[in-house]
Amino acid sequence: MNITSLVFDETQIHLRNGHRAIVMFSGGMDSTVALWWAMNHYDEVKAITVDYNQQHKQEISCAKKICDLIGIDHDVITIGFPSDYWGIENFLTRGQAVLMVSIAALDIGRDGSDIVLGTLRSDPYKDSDRDFLDVLANVMKDQKHDKGEIGIVTPLHSLKDKTAVAMWGYQLGAPISLSWTCRRPEDGQQCLKCPHCEERMIVSLNIYNEYGLREEDILSWQEILGSPFHPAFENANHELQVLARAFVEADGIKSGVPGWRYQALDGKERFASCIHNPPQLLMDKNIGHIASHLRVNGFFMDGSMWEVCVCIDGSVASTQNLPNIDVIEKELINRVEF
Repeated sequence: MNITSLVFDETQIHLRNGHRAIVMFSGGMDSTVALWWAMNHYDEVKAITVDYNQQHKQEISCAKKICDLIGIDHDVITIGFPSDYWGIENFLTRGQAVLMVSIAALDIGRDGSDIVLGTLRSDPYKDSDRDFLDVLANVMKDQKHDKGEIGIVTPLHSLKDKTAVAMWGYQLGAPISLSWTCRRPEDGQQCLKCPHCEERMIVSLNIYNEYGLREEDILSWQEILGSPFHPAFENANHELQVLARAFVEADGIKSGVPGWRYQALDGKERFASCIHNPPQLLMDKNIGHIASHLRVNGFFMDGSMWEVCVCIDGSVASTQNLPNIDVIEKELINRVEF
């Protein structure tokens, strides 16, 4: 897998709050990747899905299913647009960013929040431009009463195109296969003929051409909610294992959060920290189980994530690439409850 060709520009993201995020989550591929990015950057994440009388209601069901997997707050906001509105007939593109920001802004309290959008750098309308979004964020902040920062964040702007976004989502372990793309579903199924379906098929082809990944291989990982980039228990070196045991023995992990500990397709036991409620079907197949854990993570300059997950029993999973052990220890100290 040629991941080194994934060019990443973090200056396009514009994170401000760093603690709270509201993700405008359609249930599509792009917003699913944006949601996974948010899950790895914020302590508190909430998702909002808009039911705007769209033909493709399946995306709302997909959004609910994905939010259930990660156990976050999820609101569905209904806006009764007439079906003959141009934006409804043409899939609500013009002014969409402003509409989504306005809806999210109504749910921001005095402590502030970042509004996370799944817009792409290649999106044609100017309300998705970074300069405009920064001005809009500044307008929303009440300098007299608001204590926390308010930002409009565009993580997918950090990548050149939709193919790179899909590759990044695969790297982060986002369940893209559960997302919905089709705008003209037939008998409840994706039509595979509308422009959005065609675009997604082109992305699958480009992933193979650019990164050497076949769609069937990606789907095999997605079926078990896994990724070859998830932390593996066999990756943890002796120094990291000693550190993890020390924290557990010191009663530093009084209450962990659930995660998906599973047997991966490459034969390794891996950990999906964002998956809190895996389907019972997967657990019935003995692919994995829920395990409480303490987790620390961060991102390198190329957009790849490092992650360490310490389980209550003292076992530890990690990504292959990690920062210095002192960095990991400091992050663990900041998170534990002694």
